[in-house]
Amino acid sequence: MTIWHSLYLPFDDNATRDLSDSPNTIIGVTPSSTNPGVAETLKAELVAHGYTLFDPFALIPGKAYPQAVRLFVAPVHDGWMRVIGEIDPAVRPLLLAPLSELAPCLLVELDGIEAHVEAYLEGEPAPPEIAFMTYAREHDCIRLALQGLFESKPSPSVGGLPFDALPADIQELAGSIDTKQAEALFARMSGAFAQKAGGSDEARDLLRQPNWNSAGGARISALMKCLRITSWRSPDFVTLRDAYALHTRRRRSPNATLYPGDSETIAAVPNALDYTPIYAGKS
Repeated sequence: MTIWHSLYLPFDDNATRDLSDSPNTIIGVTPSSTNPGVAETLKAELVAHGYTLFDPFALIPGKAYPQAVRLFVAPVHDGWMRVIGEIDPAVRPLLLAPLSELAPCLLVELDGIEAHVEAYLEGEPAPPEIAFMTYAREHDCIRLALQGLFESKPSPSVGGLPFDALPADIQELAGSIDTKQAEALFARMSGAFAQKAGGSDEARDLLRQPNWNSAGGARISALMKCLRITSWRSPDFVTLRDAYALHTRRRRSPNATLYPGDSETIAAVPNALDYTPIYAGKS
């Protein structure tokens, strides 16, 4: 399982696109400056390849699918749009090729310490340094970022997880007690969690986090700096998904009860409803 994954497309912040005659336009979806055709294209291509769109945030979410695509399309920010979520390798070319007809596509992934980057331009795979050469801050900085020699740096951790990957309340707790006590406490918490989850791969994946101090993390950071992409790491998919669900529930029922942790989740992504969720499944 890839832990962190994002797709970036360059767009003018004020871009608008008339897609009323486009075959990729989904009926009932209006293109806007915050989503210039990207969500419409993703939905159309998924439907064309046998997927069924569904809304997991509805009052009655509907059926579950054994094969699913779960994405969020962010508003354009500082000239870039971000698509958050894992694009399964099986459907990756089917989605990135048509998307790259709208704008060059840069897929960036960090699996633990390993970075993976690929690009599409005008419907075809292309080297990132070619597809995005006109967006680079300096000549050859894309190649240098991806091929540069970076050393992994140790980062503060608790229970084997990077400190900055921990929830804010756990960081606060860990910072207020002795390091050895924090390690022991987190080890008990993570062990209990894994035991309850039956020691499954899913449980272990939830306890893994991308290491941004690794050589792979450094390459991605250098690439983002080269392309002037800001706010590229957050929110992550899980944080956004949970915030979107709570914002949706609050919109339906403004007086709905907030449970412990809900306020922090809502505050983590205050503009969650500006993102466009794209969920599709195949039986």
